[in-house]
Amino acid sequence: MPELASGFESGTAPERANELACVMLAAGGSRRFGDCKLAQPLQPGCSVLQTSLLELVCFSSNNGLNVPKVVLGAYQAKLADLLLSFEPKVKVVCNPDWHQGISTSIIAGLQAAVYQGNSIDNQDDDSDNSKPCEHKQAQQLSSQQSKQQANQQAKQDSTNQIKAVLITLGDQVAIRSDDYQRLFDAYKQSGQICASRYRDQLGVPAIFPYSAFSKLMQLEGDKGAKAIIKQAQLHGKVTEVPIANAQFDIDTPTDLQLWLASKER
Repeated sequence: MPELASGFESGTAPERANELACVMLAAGGSRRFGDCKLAQPLQPGCSVLQTSLLELVCFSSNNGLNVPKVVLGAYQAKLADLLLSFEPKVKVVCNPDWHQGISTSIIAGLQAAVYQGNSIDNQDDDSDNSKPCEHKQAQQLSSQQSKQQANQQAKQDSTNQIKAVLITLGDQVAIRSDDYQRLFDAYKQSGQICASRYRDQLGVPAIFPYSAFSKLMQLEGDKGAKAIIKQAQLHGKVTEVPIANAQFDIDTPTDLQLWLASKER
């Protein structure tokens, strides 16, 4: 299939549900919050991250998808403990480069979800077994090496069954499994990038087809996937899915208090 000038191929709908991989980003340092925001309780026994992940797991299970990958970084140990109850419904991915920006978490998640066969098991006696990494490649390779290896794999692996990836955030507490389902249904119809529209903007949760993987792998610094969505939109290669729930996230203690107050009404 010829590649468009924009760098995005014409979409074709997936034939099987398990061709979609799910990645939740939860590696940030919570600078604006001042503590681990994803570990904050929203209700007894359920934190911000657990609340968000429950909906993603529900969507994934309903559609027979591979288990979602959760990318951890800054508060890895604390959050990994919270995810023990989800096993084996999720897999943890460690991003030691989280401090370099969200791009590194997108890359680590994509590598783990799509290029699993490329992962390198760490068998050294001095390895840190306290880090529940499913994807050890992120620990052992520099970011540039990881990008080059995954890009090469993308070109060579013609048998790869993952044709699209859903990227979402651990602090988007209002997202429901039905929201993910509407994105997936839109992707099955269009085969192109499907992004959430909220507050007159496009963003995540979003589904990216295989033709966009190389662009995701080339992200750098604290740039997320919005730039890729915007570029594709200019070429008419984005399906917009209105998802009002995507506008709610937890960045500050005030955000958390407002969310908790709204649930008490």
